[in-house]
Order: sequence, then C-alpha cells, then structure tokens
Amino acid sequence: MVKCADCGYLGVRHIESQTLASPGEKQRGTGQPPMVSEYEPARIHGFVTPGASRVVLDTTPICAIGAYPLGAELSDSRSPKNVMQDDRPCERSTPWVAGLTPKEHIDMLATQQVLDAQAARAEAQAEREREWRREDMKIANDNLKTARGGNLAKWGALIVAAVSLGLSAWTLFHSRPIQAITPVVQPPATTPAVIAPTIPSPTKTVPAKPTIP
Repeated sequence: MVKCADCGYLGVRHIESQTLASPGEKQRGTGQPPMVSEYEPARIHGFVTPGASRVVLDTTPICAIGAYPLGAELSDSRSPKNVMQDDRPCERSTPWVAGLTPKEHIDMLATQQVLDAQAARAEAQAEREREWRREDMKIANDNLKTARGGNLAKWGALIVAAVSLGLSAWTLFHSRPIQAITPVVQPPATTPAVIAPTIPSPTKTVPAKPTIP
C-alpha cells in the first residue's frame, strides 16, 4: 500500500500559469497550499513594506499519470489531505524527489526504463555469449575425448596383436616334436711324433806321433 503524498506523480495546478506543479512537503502533509507574500514597490525609510499574502497553487490533487481520479474523490467529508494521505494499492507509484515536477518524474522513469531495457539486453547478450562459450568448450572436450579414445583403441589393437603374435609363436614352438640330439664324438686328435734331431758326436782327433829318423 502507498500514499499519493509520497508519490512523485502527485501534482497541483499553478493558479496563474495552470501548469502542473509538484506540491511541497507542507502541502502534502496538511493539504494547505503555501502562501506567497506580495511586496509593494514603495519603500519607507529604506525598507520594503509587505503587502497581502496570496495563494499560488491550487488545492485539488492531480495524478499526473491518471492512475486515480483524485479530484473526483474530494467532497465535504474528504479534504485534499484525506485524499493524499489515503493508502492505495497502486503499482505505478514512484518515490517523490523534492524539487522535481511530475513531468520530470515521468521523464526520469522513462529514462530509467530505457536504461533497464539496455541493461537487460546487455545481460541477455552476455548470457548468450556465455552459452556459446559453454557449447564451444563442450565440443572441444568431446573432440578431445574422441581423440583420446581413438589413441587408446590404436594402442589396444597393437597390444592385442602383440599378445596374439606371442601366443602363436609359443604354440608353434611347443607343438613341434622334440628330437633327441645325438652328440657327435670326435676322434681324439693324433699328436704327431716329435723326432729329435740327430746330433753327430764330436770326433776326437788324436795328434800323430812324430817319426824319428
């Protein structure tokens, strides 16, 4: 539940210009418009003499966006204060910012809506990009798993082939009959006789006796 007195779309007519103005805090709380004093141009002893006070804002509250016909709710038993202070289930209410007119509140809301829409589009685009990156990563992981699976399959095939080849060789070797191996006895080698060389005995020469005539 909200109150029109707290809403930025609450306005009252400016009596002279008939433009939609924003009531101040006092008028929002009491329903009474502010009084503006008029000053006479004559000066007495250097001081400006004040004249009569006048009202510059109307008392009839107006919703700038037409959410509620506030003027139609006024009656002898319902004053502008009652209308502005009533609690209402309004979903279009916006917080009042002092110093801003109802139109400026509308423009501010429109600007905020544009910014929110831009932020929503940016977030949606960012989410799409994140989804694209997730899909790219999934594809890359799937390709990597496929490549690893292919390598494992190749290595598995090589291992199976090697084992099969080994089993075949083992089976072939053990299926052949074992032949007795007869040792070949070589005759003993004949050692040639060593003939000692004949060494002639030295001849002892006896000197001849001299002949005496």
